[in-house]
Amino acid sequence: MPPQEIRNCMAEGRFTDLTKSLNENRDWRNIYGNFSPRAKDQELITRVLALLRKGDNYERPMATFLTKFVREMNAASPEELARLRKTFEPTAELSWNALGKTGFRPVRALNAAVLDSVMSELARRLRNRDEKPSPGSIKQAYDTLIQSEGFREGWSSRTSNETVVKKRIAAARNAFASI
Repeated sequence: MPPQEIRNCMAEGRFTDLTKSLNENRDWRNIYGNFSPRAKDQELITRVLALLRKGDNYERPMATFLTKFVREMNAASPEELARLRKTFEPTAELSWNALGKTGFRPVRALNAAVLDSVMSELARRLRNRDEKPSPGSIKQAYDTLIQSEGFREGWSSRTSNETVVKKRIAAARNAFASI
């Protein structure tokens, strides 16, 4: 059984319910594609939110990091979970509007490492500023980021290594800081 399916069974609660609900979001469905029969789509939502909240303290393995985060967030207040929803939904909308079908697909298939770092840092940007960046500015920052050699190293190999994860998060944070 894949890690997210196990997590959904072992760590039932409000956050798990939230990820299932966010998985129905229209913009997220456009980004991810068809529903995953193994909950990979829900796992990516969890990764985005975990890196948004705890990315600076990431420790491998990713599965353990996510499980700890889910358990912690299942005990979070309804207000905190509502803030996560209010952060994720506009992030998904702007990501879809700015990047379309090719977003998070630097080669062909959706790349989880690109998605988790870009969406978590775009979410951070949206959460910390009143004014939303334009889809054009997001696309420009994303295109520059995806072409950078330092970022490429963060999504092409050893993607759950602590140094690699922190490096790609820092690159994405830097890319979206100026928009």
